[in-house]
Amino acid sequence: MAQPALKDWFNPERFLALGQQLQQVSPRFQLESFLHLAQRDLDSLSLLQRMRQMAQALHQALPVDYLEQLEILEAWAPQIDQAFVGLCISEFVALYGQADQHQEASLQALKSFTRYGSSEFALRPFLQKKPELIQSHLLVWCQDPDAQVRRLCSEATRPRLPWAPHWWAARQNPQLTLPLLRALQVDASLYVRRSVANHLNDLGKDHPNWLVAELKSWPLEQPPTLWICRHALRSLIKAGHQEALACLGVEPDLKLATLEFSLAATQLTLGDSLPLNLTLVSSAEEAQNVVVDYALQYVGAGTQPRRKVFKWKAASLEPGVTYCWMKKQKMVHFSTRKLYPGEHRVDLLINGQVQASEVFWLQFD
Repeated sequence: MAQPALKDWFNPERFLALGQQLQQVSPRFQLESFLHLAQRDLDSLSLLQRMRQMAQALHQALPVDYLEQLEILEAWAPQIDQAFVGLCISEFVALYGQADQHQEASLQALKSFTRYGSSEFALRPFLQKKPELIQSHLLVWCQDPDAQVRRLCSEATRPRLPWAPHWWAARQNPQLTLPLLRALQVDASLYVRRSVANHLNDLGKDHPNWLVAELKSWPLEQPPTLWICRHALRSLIKAGHQEALACLGVEPDLKLATLEFSLAATQLTLGDSLPLNLTLVSSAEEAQNVVVDYALQYVGAGTQPRRKVFKWKAASLEPGVTYCWMKKQKMVHFSTRKLYPGEHRVDLLINGQVQASEVFWLQFD
């Protein structure tokens, strides 16, 4: 059975339940007005459009001034049980709270609301308007005991934040957000570290050599920091960037006595898994670090194939020891990638270089 679309989180039943909750918080909340506005042309709206329309409906259904609206929404927020719905109250702040006289109250509201649905999108217009907020607010938030708040400092300032317009000032000047990233470089939360790594990976797409030089100065002897470094360099590693590989202790000269790469099946049907097998034996005199990836060359809709690199494994190979690894890649449609029948190729990448290739055939029933 197909899963419901994400936009269907915003449906008439949920709007009614949310509106009734808000009525309990504030008798001044106009339920009928909210339901009418929130559901207007609902079927034609995307997820983000529904989210914004709900924020607009909240504004219309609360006939009080902005600061009192915030108080009501903050009292209601702990009842929100779905993160996409939680995004609506942050969107409310982005839509109605950017006036200078409301800035401090709006920022504190976004800090609070991020616990119920990340405020990363709502914080963007504030940052683009006044990037000095990084210094005055976000650096302080980096020390907050709540991992959701600390993650917000990194995620909201990403140059290439998904689902949001690029922040061109940060793309052009990687120093702009660097104080935040350095403040979070040994964070204990994986949730926070993943955001920091993604942020650095964004910066590396525009400034690859800068990223490597910066990470070399980080305390890589700390396990949390080393984790960030490995994930931040993933795009450069996939591209075979030698300085990035060296940052992870990978030597440019690969020394192997055995390299056997094969596919356990070469005739697949949509929905099957592609089984990859790899055997390696190092011929080096000492342990050598390797980064193993694989690239699928998909049949495209036109004449040009599409290539996508996937992570497999990072390991240290002891001399003469046999290493056998298996991997399965599900061959299904994704929202960002549609498959087509035909001959596909998979390349084995070690330290960013193609070491072997195999082909397989994908068919549709």
